[in-house]
Amino acid sequence: MQLSALKENLATVRTELRAANVKLTELEHKINSCLCVTVSILDTDAHSAVSQEERRVLLERSLANESKNEKLIAENAQLIKKNSNSEAALQEMAREFQSQQIQLNKVSQRRWLDDDDLHSMYEMSSKTAVVAATSKKPQRACDQCYKDLTS
Repeated sequence: MQLSALKENLATVRTELRAANVKLTELEHKINSCLCVTVSILDTDAHSAVSQEERRVLLERSLANESKNEKLIAENAQLIKKNSNSEAALQEMAREFQSQQIQLNKVSQRRWLDDDDLHSMYEMSSKTAVVAATSKKPQRACDQCYKDLTS
């Protein structure tokens, strides 16, 4: 009887041991599962920290670029105004040049007469002026012509 009781006890203990081993295996799987979740959470936290740092850096860059953008917009406005003023000045210079060109054409198309060919002229004077750049010899000119040449 003692032997059969011991065998029964041994069988019960073996059954309990198997159940405990099964339970242990289940718990090990749960622990591994929890460790995986914990690692995943830590990894997510690390990614979150990195993302927040990147976000902070991008925000700083955005603010710096916004400031640069405002400066460039102001500079662009100044350059547009300067360009407009330059264009206006250029147009004014073109009008003045055109006026001077017309005046030059009038003066260059004048024909000077020889004293021998001259029959009647306003009042001839003893004033002389260089008439053409090709001739260095001064020519006699009436008061009006002298005034035109020397002004």
